[in-house]
Amino acid sequence: MAEGENDKTAQPDDGMAQLDAEIDASAFALAEAPPGDHSEDDVISLDDLDSMLESSSQAPPPAAKKTVEAPVDEDVGAEADQAKPAKPGLVVRLESKVPALKKVFDPFRQLRLAIYRARDFVLAPIKRQWQKLIERVQLARARMFLFLVAQKNFLRVQLPELIKGRIGDVKDYIGYLIRRLIGLKDIGIKRQMFLLATVVSVGAGLALAKRLIVDRWNPFKSSEAILSFGEVGSASYGFNPRSDFVLLYKEFPQPEYQILLTKVIVNLKRSYNHPAALAAAEFYLSLDSEDTAIEVRDRENELRDKIERIMEGFTFQQANSKQGILQMKDEIRQTLNRMLNQGEVLSVGLKAFVTNP
Repeated sequence: MAEGENDKTAQPDDGMAQLDAEIDASAFALAEAPPGDHSEDDVISLDDLDSMLESSSQAPPPAAKKTVEAPVDEDVGAEADQAKPAKPGLVVRLESKVPALKKVFDPFRQLRLAIYRARDFVLAPIKRQWQKLIERVQLARARMFLFLVAQKNFLRVQLPELIKGRIGDVKDYIGYLIRRLIGLKDIGIKRQMFLLATVVSVGAGLALAKRLIVDRWNPFKSSEAILSFGEVGSASYGFNPRSDFVLLYKEFPQPEYQILLTKVIVNLKRSYNHPAALAAAEFYLSLDSEDTAIEVRDRENELRDKIERIMEGFTFQQANSKQGILQMKDEIRQTLNRMLNQGEVLSVGLKAFVTNP
């Protein structure tokens, strides 16, 4: 079988054989000719080379010869395959036949080499960072594994031993206390009473210290004054002053009192038609209680002065209109109520009102 394969590979295609023969003849002619004697007919152009390659590729392959397969040892065939050199590529074979083609393919080789170098330049830092990341992940996994192993060892071995040791210490201490208490029976009654008094005194001292330090208890300090009933009251309620608030004088009404004030004479506010108008009026006030009447009588001069200031803000036309007089009386009532310390002016009346334009 190996001989048949050798026969097949030994017989090249007719087109390739013809191409190799022509290339060899041209190369030999170029090598033998002296420099300067080369003609255009002796040089193969690239177009002619392409047409020769196309004709060789389109030529039908020759019929394979029948060969007789002979049994060949497999080891011998494997050694033959390993010893067989790699077949060079088409570009290398063409350059070996035609050295002038090397100048054509050199730029492409340089471009490919530059691409490989650029790829290595870009990918090298990424590979290094990726390798560092992998190393860190592996280191973290190793540390986590060691931590889990240590915790497992602690839970399975050290913790039970630690618990057993603490339980043993507690048992020993309890046994010691029991032995000490049993030993108290052997001491005298005086020592027993002294020991009991000592324990009670220490407990009372600790309780007193806690109350003095933590609770800030001071037995010599009187109770603080009550600043708000909301702090000590059992309940608190809210109300709306406008709807729920009830004045004292309305909740417990008293007989009304009326007081006539002294006559008031003022200059009215200037206007275009009445630049120097005068007004004279006698007001009487309806008050809610006797106490309010006493306060009004005591402060009559002060209240009259305030009434004069209010009247001076009205013009002659306003003072002679019904709406203006009602507005004047309402403003006087509200102003006097703000001035009084107690009680309320229920209404304001006019006994006499004279204007002079």
